[in-house]
Amino acid sequence: ITQQGGEMVINMEWGAFGDRLQMLPKTDVDEVLDRDSRNPGKQSFEKMISGFYLGEIARLIMVELIQSKELFTSPEVVVPEDLYTPYSFKSMHLSDIEYDLSIDQRI
Repeated sequence: ITQQGGEMVINMEWGAFGDRLQMLPKTDVDEVLDRDSRNPGKQSFEKMISGFYLGEIARLIMVELIQSKELFTSPEVVVPEDLYTPYSFKSMHLSDIEYDLSIDQRI
């Protein structure tokens, strides 16, 4: 803490919160993400909330909705094959979509 501001940033490192116990409810997407990760069963909380994994969570949900015919159902919509590749949809794409102010909503 400095004399001037008196503020401090603390990194809590909560990524492994709940690894040994079921602390938080997990969805099917959480289970798939964990199973297919490079460290299954570890850093559960981080996989549920961190920016690194948010794009993959969104991709898994989109794939699930496409396969259940609830998303992109119009025949003229072509779903890129890359969407079926793990980690191909980055978290930054979520920000791009959120802040898209174009009239036709196309980035």
